[in-house]
Amino acid sequence: MENGSVAPFEGWMRIRGCNRYLINNIGIVKRTSITIKKKTGTFTKLPEMVIRPWLNQQGYYLVSLVCDDGNERNKTVHRAVLEAFTTPPDYSLHINHKDGNKTNNNIFNLEWCTQAENVKHAYSVLGRKPSLTALLTGQNRLNSKLKESDLYELFSHLKSDGSLNSFAKQKGVSTNLLRHILKGNIWKHIRIDWKDAIKDNKYLRYSAVLEKEKELISVN
Repeated sequence: MENGSVAPFEGWMRIRGCNRYLINNIGIVKRTSITIKKKTGTFTKLPEMVIRPWLNQQGYYLVSLVCDDGNERNKTVHRAVLEAFTTPPDYSLHINHKDGNKTNNNIFNLEWCTQAENVKHAYSVLGRKPSLTALLTGQNRLNSKLKESDLYELFSHLKSDGSLNSFAKQKGVSTNLLRHILKGNIWKHIRIDWKDAIKDNKYLRYSAVLEKEKELISVN
C-alpha cells in the first residue's frame, strides 16, 4: 500500500478543488469567512462555519461543498483528508481505513491503496468473509467478459477523453454493457466515481446532447 509523502501538520489545510473550505487531520470541515452579494446589491460577510457531514449508503461521511468552478459537489471526508495532508502517488488510487471503521477519518487511520489491496486488507486483516452475492458478482460470474482491472482501465480511458466504442471493441463487449456500468446498474460493488470520469469526456457529452434532442423531437 502506498502512503505518499505526509505534509507537516498545520492545523487546517485547504480542500483540493474547493479552496474556500478547510479540513483538519481528523476530518472536521469548515467554510472560511466569505463575503456575498445580496439580491439588493449590498454585501454581507458570512462567518466561518463548520460543515456537518452525512453518511452515505456505504457508511462513509460526505460533505456538500461549492468548488472552485462554482459547482456544488459531494466529497468523501476521508479522501479530502488524505488529499489535503499527503501528496497522492496516484489520484485514481483507493483509500483504506486501517481499523476498518469507515467513520474514523483520522489521517493516521488512512492510507492510499489499490482496489486489490483494499479487498485483501478487509479479508486478511479485518477477518471479513465474502458474501454469496459477492461470489456471484462481477468477474466471478461464469459468463463475465470483464475483470475488475478492466473497470479501472475504463475509468482512465474516459478521463483521457476516450470513447465507449473504442473501449468496447478492445474488450470484446457491447457499448450497451458499458453504459449500464456507468449508470450503476451492474458492477455496483466496484466503487468508482463514474461521474468524475465522464464529466469532461467530449464523446459522452455529445451523446447526451443527441439524446436530449431526440427527447425534444419526440415531444414536438
